[in-house]
Amino acid sequence: MDIILDDDTNSVSQKCLEAFNYQRNLPVEQRFANFPFNKAAVCMLNTKLHGLYIPQLEATRKFLDDNPGWKIPGGSVRNVSPCWGRLKKYDKDGGC
Repeated sequence: MDIILDDDTNSVSQKCLEAFNYQRNLPVEQRFANFPFNKAAVCMLNTKLHGLYIPQLEATRKFLDDNPGWKIPGGSVRNVSPCWGRLKKYDKDGGC
C-alpha cells in the first residue's frame, strides 16, 4: 500500500482508515462496533516506520559514517572534552 506521507496532518491515519472501509457518516455506535482498528493502526505504524523513520535513521547513519567527528560531543569542532567517556567520580584527582 503506497500512502504519501504528510507528517503535518493526519493524512496517513485517514488513508489507513479508508483502506479498511471506515465509514465516517455512520452513527458512532455502528462505526466502532465491528471496525478493525488494530489493522488500521498496524497500517499507520508500518507506513510511518518504513516511509519516514527508517529513511531518517539511514540518513543519520550515513552522515555519521561520513563525519565521524560528530559522534562525540565537541568532535565537530575538534574540541573534544578530556572528560568525555570518563566517570569523574572515580578519577583519582576528582576531575579530568
